[in-house]
Amino acid sequence: MSTSRVDRFRRLALALPGAVEMPHFDLPSFRVDTRIFATIHEDHARAMVKFTPQQQDEWCGRHPGTVHPVPGRWGEGGATFIDLRTAPVALLRRALHTAWANVVSRRPVRNPAPKGAKRPPRPRFPVRR
Repeated sequence: MSTSRVDRFRRLALALPGAVEMPHFDLPSFRVDTRIFATIHEDHARAMVKFTPQQQDEWCGRHPGTVHPVPGRWGEGGATFIDLRTAPVALLRRALHTAWANVVSRRPVRNPAPKGAKRPPRPRFPVRR
């Protein structure tokens, strides 16, 4: 596969906020914190993005031949292949953003207050607006 296609995908993935590249077995993976939102399968000229099953249905219907489910259980959960030989940059950018947003939205909410910091008292009654 052309390294320019892999490099283009890599640049687009790493441009997303908080994204880092880490190995995942023998594949480059792109993560936010520890959660993978995409991988590159260089030997097969494709990338995997983490969609919801509903998103996968929509994308596969709109982009047949370029976007298709990963076979098996991973695909049933939304893991989706994108053919890097035929995918335009705009499609890659949108797919990566969608997969990134799926992972970011599932992150646990972290308490920004340091341990031991005092918190303001909770109101005893519901606040009406």
